[in-house]
Amino acid sequence: EATWLRVLFSTYLCALLALCAGFRCRPAAWTACLTHALLGLAGRLSMYGVDQFAQVALFYLALHPADGVSWRPGAPEGVATPGARLVLRMVQINLCIAYLSSGVAKLQGTEWWNGEAIFRSVMMPLYASFSMGFLASVPLIAKLAGWGTLVLEAGYPIFIWPAATRRLWISGIVGLHLGILVFLGLGTFAL
Repeated sequence: EATWLRVLFSTYLCALLALCAGFRCRPAAWTACLTHALLGLAGRLSMYGVDQFAQVALFYLALHPADGVSWRPGAPEGVATPGARLVLRMVQINLCIAYLSSGVAKLQGTEWWNGEAIFRSVMMPLYASFSMGFLASVPLIAKLAGWGTLVLEAGYPIFIWPAATRRLWISGIVGLHLGILVFLGLGTFAL
């Protein structure tokens, strides 16, 4: 079993390296997508949301690899193929659905409204990057962070499309993920 897991992981790693190098992107993307799914089945308890997003991204790359944009010899620089534009739009819609569903799920509970979700997260010994005990005496900070998360996630599918609000929303989402990195130490998830 251990040998097969090493072979599977080595195949996965080689496929990812081939994707990064732009070498045989379609077979590399399908190989990475399938081996990622198999590795996920082998270690289901150690997986969380980031692994699912990686699986989705690999699937989209398998549908239309990034080399379809302008990496082919002789392709005009910066010209996206219709297939690349379609997959990009699918990724954008997927992000809208993911943020909306996450935001709506959080809206239904009280812990994001009263800041408890933020407080509990930063106080968990497993994730605590800093001593955040002061939040108990200033609960408004955790409450505002919770409200900000609700607005950013539930508002994503609305405010990411108009050019007037796009940069603000992207900045907010990047800030949200930087906060996850800094305060919870979840680097892979934050990225």
